[in-house]
Amino acid sequence: MSEKFVDVDLDVTEGEWFPFQTSHVKQDTGEIVWDDPVMDDEGNPVAALCIRPMAPYYEAQIGKRGRIVEHVYNPKNRSMERVVSIKELPMEDIKKERDNAIDYAITGIKGFRDKATKKLLDCTRENKIAMLKSPAIDRFFAYCQERLGQSEIKNQEAEAENFTNGSNG
Repeated sequence: MSEKFVDVDLDVTEGEWFPFQTSHVKQDTGEIVWDDPVMDDEGNPVAALCIRPMAPYYEAQIGKRGRIVEHVYNPKNRSMERVVSIKELPMEDIKKERDNAIDYAITGIKGFRDKATKKLLDCTRENKIAMLKSPAIDRFFAYCQERLGQSEIKNQEAEAENFTNGSNG
């Protein structure tokens, strides 16, 4: 029996390239319909974003926030229970954290240009944040994040299967 393995890229600083796909929302159902990636005559993507998962960023940010510890009365057992929650941020800090997350998640931009100036967009913090104000690009970004999450789940399932098969043999 041959052994199975899952190769895991531990360097997630780069991200994965996703060819840009346009989309639209069906008015009657609200469903998002994805078009094929926009390709040139040679079959290469015209535009693409390099994206990495946002989860590591948010995990680090939550770890930095303070905790609120309260003792709350539980009427069922008539005792005080310790409840720990994360401190909420003011709206200004929430916006800053969101912008930082976008800057973290998008690591590359190819083939996008400013509609007004016709200049190619560089991969700068300002351009990343501005791009996500476009509903089509925001949907695409969310779709890519979902696909990254699904690929991580598949890797974990394959790893669990390998562990199970490896322990039987």
